[in-house]
Amino acid sequence: MKKQLLFSLLTLISISIMSCKREGCTDPDSLTFDDKAKSDDGTCKYDGSITFWYNGQAADKMIAENITTLTFYVNNKIIGSTASNIYWTSSPGCEGGGNIYVKEDLGTAKSKSQSYKVLDQDGDEVWAGTVIFKANTCTATELLY
Repeated sequence: MKKQLLFSLLTLISISIMSCKREGCTDPDSLTFDDKAKSDDGTCKYDGSITFWYNGQAADKMIAENITTLTFYVNNKIIGSTASNIYWTSSPGCEGGGNIYVKEDLGTAKSKSQSYKVLDQDGDEVWAGTVIFKANTCTATELLY
């Protein structure tokens, strides 16, 4: 009886100690947040989004230069294409209809910079640069022409 009581007591103490030290992601902004975690173990994961846009003035200039189609790349991967005469009067929201949008897995980083380029129908570069994906944020990037 004493052995069983001692075993039960030790088991209860062990469970209590282990639950106090539960590790996981403690950042509430993370995709992998664990509200039961007491200490951060580096497993927090994030993603970020970028939407590209240009206004009517840029569209008019491109049309005047016979640019009809645009293909958008981030980190040398195609993320979308559009006709140059499609434009926005103000910054579009992410994941909205018709905008050029990309979501990036940031892993455990809270930000990540990536190169982008936009090519016309002949493969000529119209825009190029770097964008910064920020954790749990959609950044609207206006392209000026």
